[in-house]
Amino acid sequence: MAFETTKAMSRLLALFRSLSDDEFSKLRSGPVKSPSVVFLNFDDESYLLGLACKEKLKDLNQAAIVVSQLGKKCSDEELNRFDIAYHNMKQRVIDVNKIDYNSRHVGKTIEKMQKFTNATVVLFAALTGLNELEAVKKKMHKWKRND
Repeated sequence: MAFETTKAMSRLLALFRSLSDDEFSKLRSGPVKSPSVVFLNFDDESYLLGLACKEKLKDLNQAAIVVSQLGKKCSDEELNRFDIAYHNMKQRVIDVNKIDYNSRHVGKTIEKMQKFTNATVVLFAALTGLNELEAVKKKMHKWKRND
């Protein structure tokens, strides 16, 4: 479950970073203005940015599905009903403008997610190394028995 959670957090972190003003500026000055995109599509920046936003929303929906599945495995009632809350936000039953997003708190949460993700990556590397060592040990025992 730790690896599944890390994968979801990694996707969310990438999505969060991609929504920054700097990333949108890069998108507007780079791919949207490239001659090949203009040639293949057309020079309608708002349409192309709309496509990019739809793709980001699709990524967010995929992440919400994973978070909902992980939440169902938790004992916290609110996490068990994350899918309902997310659906209500999308349907504007819940006014997201009234939710207090403390940017300092969000920054700390992002840092924690990065630390957890990095720690899990290190754990995965250690487990992979351990599996390789166990395989070598089994081969050595096999060779000793055959000698």
